[in-house]
Amino acid sequence: MSSDVKKALVVAEHKEGQITPATLECVECARILTGSMENVQAVVLAKDAGAAAAQLAEFGVQVLGFSGKSLEHYTGEAFRKAVLDAAETDDFAYIVLPHTSLGMDLGPALAAKWGASFISGAMEFKPEEDAFIRPVFNGKFSQKIKPISDKVVVGALPGSFGQAEKAAAPGEVTLRDYDKSPEGTLYVGAEETEGADLGLAQAQVVICAGRGMGSEENIELVEEAAALFSRSAVAGSRIACDMGWLPYKAQIGVTGQTVAPKFYMGCGVSGAFQHVVGMSGSQFVVSINTDPKAPIFSISDYCIVEDAMDFLPAFVAAVKED
Repeated sequence: MSSDVKKALVVAEHKEGQITPATLECVECARILTGSMENVQAVVLAKDAGAAAAQLAEFGVQVLGFSGKSLEHYTGEAFRKAVLDAAETDDFAYIVLPHTSLGMDLGPALAAKWGASFISGAMEFKPEEDAFIRPVFNGKFSQKIKPISDKVVVGALPGSFGQAEKAAAPGEVTLRDYDKSPEGTLYVGAEETEGADLGLAQAQVVICAGRGMGSEENIELVEEAAALFSRSAVAGSRIACDMGWLPYKAQIGVTGQTVAPKFYMGCGVSGAFQHVVGMSGSQFVVSINTDPKAPIFSISDYCIVEDAMDFLPAFVAAVKED
């Protein structure tokens, strides 16, 4: 890539009109890539992008908001076209988007159409080498990868770059109507998965079930432990949700939810990197696993080498006695 000043375009992710923490990490990632917030712009895509664009501008980034009916709900075709149109507004070297379910779907298509290299799951940038570090094999290894094209699409791994801070003065906001409709796909609707709202984002205590719980029947032990605390929620690792023990809305990790409770207890959770990035903001972490070398122990405040099926009943009984 050339040594000239580089600019980055951040693709904002928002939910219910609120900019996500993963987007603020993308802004910080873009600042690191370009060396200055002055070289960072963002695009907000929505039916009405005004409120989300104004919120993002508070972090000192210039924001382009595209508003249109075709952008009310995410579809890969509509969002790809809109982002590429936004990329034509300046000479960008990078497009940065969250390595979430949206980013993992959108990123490769953007790179292919933009003629760019694609770096997925980036967790660090080494400017002296113009190279990125990304986890592989469930975080057991780190891979250094260097783009060979002048343009790069970067999927920033949540929990890796830190969040941008609010600026003394907001960035400029430009709003435009966007009336391009997708030609090959049409949004029909979305159906919420069954199960009550688990309130993971608001929970102060999260008790998480992993593969080590053994079976769906044993999830009752996790629920009993969670019931001991107010403002608590039951969560699951990806494998626990894949096995049908818990609904997918309970999943923590890159493709699930991100939580930051005061207390997190992992029950039979091994600690794959994709899970850890979803709970690394927890203030106090207790992990129960039969494997003394379980990766999750490296980020835990208390490590309990024990079968969760034996520990949880004793834990519940002890708390009830107090």
